[in-house]
Amino acid sequence: MMKFNTLFAINVFIMTSQQTHLKASFEKVDLKPPLDWTAGESLFPFKVIAGYNANLSEYDHQTWADYVLGECKKYDSCTSCISNQATNSGSTGGRFWFGYSFSGGATSPADYKRNPDVTDSIAYTISGENSQVVEEI
Repeated sequence: MMKFNTLFAINVFIMTSQQTHLKASFEKVDLKPPLDWTAGESLFPFKVIAGYNANLSEYDHQTWADYVLGECKKYDSCTSCISNQATNSGSTGGRFWFGYSFSGGATSPADYKRNPDVTDSIAYTISGENSQVVEEI
């Protein structure tokens, strides 16, 4: 009976957590032009959940931002994300779309920094009652 109660409690917790996340809403972070923003030290690299990239020909700045936000929403711990266009500093160079999703709570413009090599930045953060800082484990 103890195992059943424990499993039941765990399942209720998981279902409640997932339902809460499904209700989470995001809003754009008010990044001022020029849109040459990237994640600042408060986010990168320690709060990165996942990184994304794509060829420029596959998206425009808004469809890429929508894609990154959609990926962020797949993670219960994701509370913000940023998308932008930048030069690949690795292998072949060239410009690509880049994006990152982050944990750690709501963000503001203070969590981002300017980078002259970056364009088309769009950041989203969790909003409303869901915007409290998430405890780090």
